[in-house]
Amino acid sequence: MGMLHRLGRFLERVFLSEAPRAASVDAGSGLVFAADAEAGAGPSSRSGAAPERRPRPDDPFLLTVDDAGQFLVAVADRLVLGHLQGGRADLPFLADVAARHARLERARSLRAGTLWTLAPCGPEPVEVDGRTLSGAIELADGARVRIGDVRFRYRLPDPASSTALLELEDELECAGAPRVLLFDEGLGGRVRIGASLHRHVRVAGLEQEVELVHEAGRLSLRCDPEESPGFSVPLPLARRLDLSLGRAPGKAKPGRPPFGIGLAPAELPAGSSARPPG
Repeated sequence: MGMLHRLGRFLERVFLSEAPRAASVDAGSGLVFAADAEAGAGPSSRSGAAPERRPRPDDPFLLTVDDAGQFLVAVADRLVLGHLQGGRADLPFLADVAARHARLERARSLRAGTLWTLAPCGPEPVEVDGRTLSGAIELADGARVRIGDVRFRYRLPDPASSTALLELEDELECAGAPRVLLFDEGLGGRVRIGASLHRHVRVAGLEQEVELVHEAGRLSLRCDPEESPGFSVPLPLARRLDLSLGRAPGKAKPGRPPFGIGLAPAELPAGSSARPPG
């Protein structure tokens, strides 16, 4: 536990430093961590970018996983789905949809636990499993949703986690990612990366599972649920961070950890808000 705790503090210092730096540490138990923090990797650092958008604690971020691709990770409890160029959507799409087409909202109760509801934002149709909505509806695992030309499947892949997964169809992307994680807070909403079919992010042959937890304004990564976090960083992410860890069977190369995870701020329209009006 002491080694992982010290490792987390060291990586956090690397991540929050003013200039890009890189470091690698052997954490034991066959795990190798490496961090490479890129300063100024957010949207406002590029010339010709959209007007600067002030970061908020519930801003989404991009998660890139070796052999699994890219995911947009949304941590807010209310999300508007709409057109990218409208500048008013939390989940923006370059497709035939309204600027504010539909609203996803997370609800929690002692009886039902965590659930997501979907509702239209205006007169434009929203369909769930082929039926047009007239108001808000609770989404069930496996539900197929259509808003304009945007289609996706709503999934709860891990029975031990309340974090949901949106699988976009027709090669559609949201902020560059074909899948969206509706990341719930605390251990009950942890995102697990592993070889099992019942994981949010599946990596075939991965030797040891990795889990992400966000709680009290921080994002933590750990490879052993019994250990303290191997890495922890405040949200929202200030810049891009690349991590390398673990060894997949048959892929280990001397001096080069084979499994990588990338974290980066998501590029959002300047006017988007995670707190839309009712």
